[in-house]
Parts: sequence; C-alpha cells; structure tokens
Amino acid sequence: MVRQFKCPVNVSPMIRGARWCMLLTGIVYGATRKNALQRFEDNQREFRQQMKKLQEEVIRLPFIEHDCVENIFIDIETKNFLVTAEKQNNMS
Repeated sequence: MVRQFKCPVNVSPMIRGARWCMLLTGIVYGATRKNALQRFEDNQREFRQQMKKLQEEVIRLPFIEHDCVENIFIDIETKNFLVTAEKQNNMS
C-alpha cells in the first residue's frame, strides 16, 4: 500500500531567510565561543604547569634544606668539638 502525501507547501521567503540567518548566527556564535574557551583553557594549562613546577620545588626544598642544615650541624659539632678539645688541652 503506497501512501499518498500532500504536495509540499511553499515556505515563505521570510521564514526561509530567518532559518538561514539562525544557521549562520549559530555558526558564528560557535566559532566565537570555541575561541574564547580555547584561550581560557590555554591560560588554565599554563597556570597548572607553573603550579606543578612550584609544587615540585616545594617537594624538593625540604631535602635541600635538610642537607644544608645537616652540614651546618656537622660544622657546628666539629667546631664545638675543636673548641672543647682546645679548652681541655689548655686546662691540662
């Protein structure tokens, strides 16, 4: 059974023009929005990379400080030991 459809109705030029305008407006809006979001994401990516570098520095910093502090304590202990040894030599 073949169905018989009605003849298509002519769409007014105003409606046809409005459809094309909406289509083009959507394309322009999408391109503009994509560019704005891309710039925002680039800034966020750069910020995350900077924060990652800072976090790596913060993680590495205690080890560097620990080594420096350990060297200072060794120097202090050595100097104190020498001072105490000199005092003991002078006392005897």
